[in-house]
Amino acid sequence: MTNKFIVDVCCGNRMFWFNKKHPNVLYLDNRIREKGFIKERTEFDIKPDRVADFTDLSFIPDNSIKLVVFDPPPLC
Repeated sequence: MTNKFIVDVCCGNRMFWFNKKHPNVLYLDNRIREKGFIKERTEFDIKPDRVADFTDLSFIPDNSIKLVVFDPPPLC
């Protein structure tokens, strides 16, 4: 996690990002969902780098994050 200084704490489908695999972002969500879990959006999936609850980020070293993105998912 040395190059991860941005954390998206509820990334969902990463709709917030132009680069959905940005090397400096740690994508978190509290669930994993496969494509098709939403009938109307068959290509929608949720695959975070790590499954975690944003209320407990104790696994992230102190002072290592410079930006937190909190863009709640509009779906699900």
